[in-house]
Amino acid sequence: MSRRQGSLANLLPPKSDGGTPPKKPAAVSKSAAPPVVGAAPEVATTLIAFNPYNPRESLGDVAELTASMQEHGQMQVITVVTREAFLKAHPHTESEIGPDALYVVVDGNRRRLAGEMAGLAKLKYVVDDSLAETAETMLVSALITGIHHQSFEPIDEARAIERLVDVLGSAAEVARHLSKTPGWVSQRRALLKLVPELQEEVKSGALTVKAARTIGTLPENEQPKAAAEARAARTRDKAAGPGKARSSGEQPTRVPAQASTGTADEQRGTTLPHAGTAAPTMRLGTPQEIATELAQHLAPAELEVLVEILMSKIEA
Repeated sequence: MSRRQGSLANLLPPKSDGGTPPKKPAAVSKSAAPPVVGAAPEVATTLIAFNPYNPRESLGDVAELTASMQEHGQMQVITVVTREAFLKAHPHTESEIGPDALYVVVDGNRRRLAGEMAGLAKLKYVVDDSLAETAETMLVSALITGIHHQSFEPIDEARAIERLVDVLGSAAEVARHLSKTPGWVSQRRALLKLVPELQEEVKSGALTVKAARTIGTLPENEQPKAAAEARAARTRDKAAGPGKARSSGEQPTRVPAQASTGTADEQRGTTLPHAGTAAPTMRLGTPQEIATELAQHLAPAELEVLVEILMSKIEA
């Protein structure tokens, strides 16, 4: 069952027009998992409203979660804010949460829906109104929780991170709030640079997220060809079986270590393919030496793409 959410663009005030910068939200707890049910209070399921500004585009299929809750009951509490705190952060949204709701979900929209579908009359919850001090705080809270729970679809996550960049002022600040590296943030934002049809392929699974993050760093006119190559490589890998395929392209060739008057490092090298020209030889050595060699053979834009690819290897 899919439940559409309010537009993320409507969640926050408009971008600053160059005047006073928006107030940054207070630090938000980065707990990686919601509290396990224990002596948490219970409230009627119907008195907990879905968060209309949940960063997820949709709650997706909750059939498995529903079945689990029917068999085992509620295993994790839902984190909520009071109605009053939510309306203070989001004035004029009373009709969206309904007239009877006492609480609004910050973390647990899927559990709230599955509980209703499972026929649970009551749900356990924990209240934390500090998460609703401002609209920005609520967004940061929902996003951090979703990322740590890995509950976002890739494109949803990228859009939410992009909105956070608007709110917090920079990708570096977003990385700090999320306890992630700047490379992690830039990889996910790259998905938004994909042409629309490739974003749809990411959603459907036809294009892997790992490949899409690299393709998103390319100019739009080069993306369809790169995506086709990625899909073809994936097909070859599946046909070849584990351990037999190399989807990144041809194996680099080693320059034979023939007799030489140079050092061992000088005798070592790999060929770097370069369209239309003889492949130069790159000497392997320290990271600084390799970087210097690469800078001599690659254009600045190519170096940026290489950095993204290397970061994806680290963050994968």
